[in-house]
Amino acid sequence: MQKIITVANRKGGVGKTTTAAAMASCLKKKGFRVLLVDLDSQCNLSSNVGADVRGKNVLDVFLRKAKTKDTIQQSSICDIIAGSLDFGKINDALGNKTGREYRLIEGLVSIKDDYDFCIIDTPPELGIATTNAMTASDDLIIPTTAESFSLDGVSQLYENVQEVWQYTNQDMKIAGILVTLYNNRAILAKNMREELVKMADEMNTKVFKQTIRRSISVA
Repeated sequence: MQKIITVANRKGGVGKTTTAAAMASCLKKKGFRVLLVDLDSQCNLSSNVGADVRGKNVLDVFLRKAKTKDTIQQSSICDIIAGSLDFGKINDALGNKTGREYRLIEGLVSIKDDYDFCIIDTPPELGIATTNAMTASDDLIIPTTAESFSLDGVSQLYENVQEVWQYTNQDMKIAGILVTLYNNRAILAKNMREELVKMADEMNTKVFKQTIRRSISVA
């Protein structure tokens, strides 16, 4: 049974793409069949793993212009459905079409037996792309830095999550909040992490014990 995991946050620069790529890489090394899906029009995930965004891509899946299996490429990490530089226009392309929230899950159904995990990277906005991702997903992981603006992003995302639960996917679980770019020596970061724990309790989820530390060498 394939598990679909979305990585999302309203705030940019919190490590969504890096988290998605790292999870995919680790799962692949453990022997699982893994598919990445890039929903960000910046296409950073696709570029970083060497995928070609000029060929058939995720926009073709959403617009039903290609079979999903024909959009899949092999990358340096695992298989991927590459992003599209034109994907920012998806809101206008789909307009108010009935069922537009289900375009991605409809595309993934045909390959559900081909992969153990599907990891979806999302843009830093709460448009139809992120809604499609959560509608398709079993789990949601929310990367965030321990900063006030990032906490606002988590709060805004949770409002969108509640709408998804109500209208398109009541079974999606928030697997947890992942603290990234963390400096455990900074008092502000520790205080913000405590606020995240309180927020997670209100969301009926958790803050993962493992944090991703800030590292100049990684940058």
